[in-house]
Amino acid sequence: MKVVSTRPCPGFTDAPPGQCVIGWTPQNYGERLTVPAALDRQGIRAALAVDGPTDSAVFLTFLQRVMCPRLRPGEVAALDNLRAHSVPGVGRSVGGCGCEPSLPASVLSRLQPD
Repeated sequence: MKVVSTRPCPGFTDAPPGQCVIGWTPQNYGERLTVPAALDRQGIRAALAVDGPTDSAVFLTFLQRVMCPRLRPGEVAALDNLRAHSVPGVGRSVGGCGCEPSLPASVLSRLQPD
């Protein structure tokens, strides 16, 4: 998952020792755009642009409406340890299209009932 910031430049600078930097940088306090995407060897297979952060509802919608229709049976969907990836329904969504979800051990342990 990649978060794209439209901030034009860093908010800091360096000056020689004993000197101050005088100037300003433009500030952008606008919205953030989150782009969940599925990659394979050929490049981006599925992507969705979302205003703001990704939560479990956004990720499940991405899986069910964007990513799963583009997966082929037998493929493996490798997910990282983002909190939105470890909610109930992720494995069902990926498994429902004939694919196998691959999650890190830390995520699998959170999904296992005690």
